[in-house]
Amino acid sequence: MHEWALAESVANTVLKYKEEKKLLKVNQVLVRIGKLQQIEIDIFNSALNEISKMKNITCEFVVEEENASFKCRICGREWNFQESIKGLNEDESEYVHFIPDIIRVYSKCPECGSPDFEVLRGRGVWIEYIKGESR
Repeated sequence: MHEWALAESVANTVLKYKEEKKLLKVNQVLVRIGKLQQIEIDIFNSALNEISKMKNITCEFVVEEENASFKCRICGREWNFQESIKGLNEDESEYVHFIPDIIRVYSKCPECGSPDFEVLRGRGVWIEYIKGESR
C-alpha cells in the first residue's frame, strides 16, 4: 500500500525539518492530500500514527483532503474528480490510484469529449506547515 510509503515520507520530512530548524519539539503538522491520489485517509492516518511511534514523533498530525478538479483546454468546462472517474471500471480506477497522472488516459471532458485538460487542483501530497518550539 502506498499509504504507508507516503506516511513514512511525511514522518521523515518532519524529522528532517525538526533537525534543520533546530526545534525542541514539533507540535502540529498539516498534511494535504489531493483527491486524485485516491489515498485511503484512514489507512494513511493509521500508518502515520504507527510510523510516528517508531520514530518518536509526538506531534498532532492534521490530514486534510483537497478535492480534485479539471479544466478542458478546448471548451473551458471545469469538472471534479467524481465526474472524472464515474465511468471507470475497477482496473482503470486501480491504475489511477497508483499512477494518478494516468487519469489523462481514461478521462475526457464531460462537455466536448476532449482528452486535452489540465489538473487545476487535488494532485499530490504535501506538508502545508510544521509548527514547533524553537530551542
